[in-house]
Formats: sequence, structure tokens, C-alpha cells
Amino acid sequence: MLHDTLITVGAFSLTNTDISLTVQWLSVLLDDLGYVYRRPKHDLTHLQNAQAKQQALELLDELKKGATTMLSNSSLWMKLP
Repeated sequence: MLHDTLITVGAFSLTNTDISLTVQWLSVLLDDLGYVYRRPKHDLTHLQNAQAKQQALELLDELKKGATTMLSNSSLWMKLP
């Protein structure tokens, strides 16, 4: 996973700054800066408020539905007559 991320960062650097950074060099730089990639060992799901989470998911669904209808009826590129 980290290797893929370093490849992506290197490609981003090359396309945006014309500076080529190898995966090995990026790994050394991040290690020197103290960055560490680890998957979390523990999950905080048991601390979540189930009712609040359900309300947030319902609100998100409503917002998604509203966004699709709004975007299909308007254009960001053209002004209204």
C-alpha cells in the first residue's frame, strides 16, 4: 500500500514540478520526517452514537438525492437567458 502511495507522489511531483523523485528517495525523506504508515489496530465503532450515525446517513442520502436533481436541471457552464 505504501509503495503505491510513494509511486503516486513521485508521479505527481514529476508532472507538476518536473522533479523526478524515486520511491526509495521518497521513503527515506518520509522516514527522516517521522512519517509512519500503519493500519489502525483498534476501531472506534463501539464508541459511535448509533442514532446520530443513522440520522447523519439519512441526511446524507437526502443531500445526495437533492444534488443529482439540482445538477441535472442546471448547467455550470452556461448562463440562464
